[in-house]
Amino acid sequence: MTLRISRPLALLLALWGLTPIYPQIVPAFPVDPGTADDQRRPDIAVGEDGSFTVVWGAAVYGDVYMAIYDALGNASREPYSIDDSNGLVGYLAAPKIETLGDNVVVVWQANYHDPGSESNVGGRLFTRAGDPIGRGLFQDFDQLGDYRPQVSYINDSTFYLAWGSSRYGTPSQADIYGQIMTNSRRRIGDVFVVNNHTDPEVGHYSHRIAASPSANRGIIVWYDNRTGQ
Repeated sequence: MTLRISRPLALLLALWGLTPIYPQIVPAFPVDPGTADDQRRPDIAVGEDGSFTVVWGAAVYGDVYMAIYDALGNASREPYSIDDSNGLVGYLAAPKIETLGDNVVVVWQANYHDPGSESNVGGRLFTRAGDPIGRGLFQDFDQLGDYRPQVSYINDSTFYLAWGSSRYGTPSQADIYGQIMTNSRRRIGDVFVVNNHTDPEVGHYSHRIAASPSANRGIIVWYDNRTGQ
């Protein structure tokens, strides 16, 4: 259903201090014009000014790409690879992006050529203009067997990383780990296990995270099979 607001009604609403909302739909457009490649699992973050940043994985080349647009869909930075693995990665996939203020965080899953095809997680900080800040977020605590990282800002300077892991020696068959980090890439505390149920036969999967910077806290959800289902 489409609600049409007449000009007299719009003027009356304005006099009352109410601003009518008109639909403005930009026609569909390709974020990456390289249609010959297999593009997968996009994610998007919108800034306070309405500009937006898109990330996605390109299966053919195995990289994660980023593109930045203004509020009307005009490209302010064309697609470019944000892979900083120096050739150690077989492919990158499933990127997630979060932005707050002047900072952007992107995390992704990586599969390495060496020592095998085991998964890992990667991520990096960027400015709103798309320029990288420092080195990778996970470089100080990489572990094989990690997968599907998620990220969310807790406040304007701190974000929460969460990821799944089947790394050897974990309490359970598959657990969910977390780490709090600042925009200056300083780690707050150590890596910790999120789930409180650590039966070796129980797996914890499909984690998602959300946070409220105004409340300075966040929450994470997942599913596990502790009850057998």
